Amino acid sequence: MAAEIFKTLVSFPLFIGMGREELETIVAKTKLSFHTMREGEVIVDTTTRSGMLVMLTDGTAVATSYSDDKAYWVEEDINGPVLVQPEYVFGLAQRFSQLWKAKTTCHLITLDKQEILKLSDNSLIFRLNLLNLLSTQVQKRQALFWRAAPHSDEEFLRRFFLVHSIRPAGRKVLHIKLTRIEKELNIDRRRLSAVLRQWERANLVIWTRGCIFIPALEKIINR
Repeated sequence: MAAEIFKTLVSFPLFIGMGREELETIVAKTKLSFHTMREGEVIVDTTTRSGMLVMLTDGTAVATSYSDDKAYWVEEDINGPVLVQPEYVFGLAQRFSQLWKAKTTCHLITLDKQEILKLSDNSLIFRLNLLNLLSTQVQKRQALFWRAAPHSDEEFLRRFFLVHSIRPAGRKVLHIKLTRIEKELNIDRRRLSAVLRQWERANLVIWTRGCIFIPALEKIINR
């Protein structure tokens, strides 16, 4: 059992580089909470208080991100192991900004903020890994806004999908009307329709009224 916990922990970036002795100390002295979520059960939502670390160890979850006015949203499949919005452990926000639901049976480990602070005090490796994780997320997000400006309608739409996704790959479902994309990108809907029809012929999207299904976003990004 202990060996399985060690293997699970080192699959997350926060525990990479730790030796067995340190992992044993962490498991013995840290309050790790274990949970099993069945298909359809909510892992976190926008009413769930943040300030805790949620580790999806295995299984597939559907993560839903919302626009500020809730007029459109994006669903995407996320496979474990993955951290659920680790940037919400600290900071101004008091609640998670996304809805995560189990698509298959999911296993979780959670840590409250006090345990995270204790780990940061007692483990230099954990503290450095946490700083590296948060810094990397900020740098990647900032880099998105400093890329060269798109030069075509296809590039604009590709960029829109990319910046509204948690991961630049995998299944995505965008619940959005074409009129909203037109406003967001300032591109005439007829031109947007032409791009979507072209992608649909190439089996990159399935486009219906108010919904764009993307089987594999990486195929659009690398097109």
